[in-house]
Amino acid sequence: MEGITLQSSETIPAQLEARRGTMTLTELAVMLGISYKTVYKWTRTCALPATKIAGTYWIDPVLVAGWWRNHSTALPKPGRGRK
Repeated sequence: MEGITLQSSETIPAQLEARRGTMTLTELAVMLGISYKTVYKWTRTCALPATKIAGTYWIDPVLVAGWWRNHSTALPKPGRGRK
């Protein structure tokens, strides 16, 4: 599986760990510079740790930082799925 190169593998976890509280999928997509749909797909496949509350997915930035360290080299490129 091809990996995606967004930012330095060190930069993203540091940015996530510096955040306070939870964040939405939209906020994560903006931080990563990818589409909301890509982040949403990661949560729907249970690849990205997220909690759905009242119709909105919330993520813990610290958990996502750990997830990113383990998965950033194996993530599919955004926009490379079924049409």
